[in-house]
Amino acid sequence: MVMCGVDAVPLKEGTGFDYSFKKHDGRYHLTPRGWDNNSGRWPCETEEQALASITALLPLILELAVPWLESITTLSQVGDEINEVSKPGLVWMKARLYMLDGDIPRAREAIDRYLVWAKKPRNWGTKEFQKEDIELGERIFDEIEDAAYAMGE
Repeated sequence: MVMCGVDAVPLKEGTGFDYSFKKHDGRYHLTPRGWDNNSGRWPCETEEQALASITALLPLILELAVPWLESITTLSQVGDEINEVSKPGLVWMKARLYMLDGDIPRAREAIDRYLVWAKKPRNWGTKEFQKEDIELGERIFDEIEDAAYAMGE
């Protein structure tokens, strides 16, 4: 299996997991038709099928994926690709990327939004999961404040 993704998330499909390339508000797979919302599965049950899939995939990577990847030049731009509406539980990653890129104000804003989300009452999961989310947010908050201090902010 070969997977290349930015903000790639597992999508439950049938009995196994499927992975997609997520870009902005949609989920996209690199398929024989190009970017698509449907399955990105390439046949690979045999060595012959796998080789044919990789051979067919290469031009699509060069034509579609590389230009998109070339447009991303900073960690903040990677963070901008994380969709907060559909994946609020990943906003801590966005905050950390902004911090690593030196954008402390955006990092603080993002971790504040994450902590608001983490502390909201939930009708899913367990209290232990929520506690882990809150602790993660607080840990990232501390990392951001340490980075800000080191930068003289």
